[in-house]
Amino acid sequence: MKKGFTLVEVLAIIAVLGIILITVVPNIGGSIEKKKEEEYKKIINLIENAGKTYYSYNNDIISVGVDELLKEDLITTDLINPITNEKISGCVNVTTDEDGIKQFIFSDKCNVLLSTHLENLYNTNASENGLVKDDTDDENIRYAGSDGVVKNYVSFNDEIWRIIGLFNVSDGNKIEKRVKIVRNSSIGSYSFDSSTSDMNEGHGYNIWETVDGETKADGTTKADLNILLTEGYYGGTYPSLCYGGVNNTTKACPIRKLNNESKNMIENAIWNLGRVESEAIQPKEIYDKERKTESNSLYKTSWIGPVGLIYASDYAYAVDRNVCTLNINKYSNTNCSTNNWLNKNTWIWTLTAKANTHEVFYISNNGDVYVYFPNAVDVILPSVYLKSNILLESGSGTSDDPYILKLL
Repeated sequence: MKKGFTLVEVLAIIAVLGIILITVVPNIGGSIEKKKEEEYKKIINLIENAGKTYYSYNNDIISVGVDELLKEDLITTDLINPITNEKISGCVNVTTDEDGIKQFIFSDKCNVLLSTHLENLYNTNASENGLVKDDTDDENIRYAGSDGVVKNYVSFNDEIWRIIGLFNVSDGNKIEKRVKIVRNSSIGSYSFDSSTSDMNEGHGYNIWETVDGETKADGTTKADLNILLTEGYYGGTYPSLCYGGVNNTTKACPIRKLNNESKNMIENAIWNLGRVESEAIQPKEIYDKERKTESNSLYKTSWIGPVGLIYASDYAYAVDRNVCTLNINKYSNTNCSTNNWLNKNTWIWTLTAKANTHEVFYISNNGDVYVYFPNAVDVILPSVYLKSNILLESGSGTSDDPYILKLL
């Protein structure tokens, strides 16, 4: 982290602080009282050289609470608004202008990373927001329970999406926290994959993408749904026709696409493609199997891309495990089906493939998890991992007040 300022930066900071004081304390007439000037210098020094991290991104402090500054005696007097005679609260938010010069702005809204906000919610008000920590080795924080319990609504791509949770994701070198979200409504119903009648009887293959240079039996390298999502929904150019049935039955492609603002928030993430032997299984078991990395000469067991689908384990862990402890193929039980916010009473594709067959896991309209041939026409709910530098601008996560995000 950079230590101290150049003379140009110091002059710029003083100028900015002068503007802030003119706004908050108009009667000062542009001059900064010496005592307050000293307090501002202490704040600047804290932000550049703090030993304690407040809300941070890549070791750069982006927001420091005024209350924290007072509590730690980093400023010694309350900052008073002379108009209202009230204490100035909130945060000192750090931004950088187009010339790379840091700005320090007092605001009642703190610049907080979405990932930090979710961690704070889990540590302080987990039950009130429907947050739990799963029983996997990764100890991911997830939303679980009924629609009326979880507060995971977020505005994204000018649509309503839902936060699945905060995941500890490996990029091969280190573990990073990533927020994963899913579109709340479908972009249409399509086949996971299809093929001509002379290839797997027209049922398609459960291979999301082959190992580089290899092809499936039908001569292709990607599942039809992979192409639809990555080249169409994300890339902006759909094929002339998409697939919806056995024997390469075609249908019109979706209309919706991701806008540029949303694409800039998406991480090109690693998606695990480990295969699962049975649907008569518990959430942790299916999660662990999805992350198996055994080598295979044909299909990839992990894939890097911007947009995919939910896993069968995402659905399994969205249930309230306090009232539903059944295997995932028994989730039609009322205790399970009514306490799972991802249950939409329709058929939904997942990214999870079954081992030793050509089948794919899907969520049934009754809430159970089954497997079927890829040519089935099921609902598509795109899912993405967000970049780690996404800020929470406003909102409480309810359906009436969804989270509003912005890129740091």
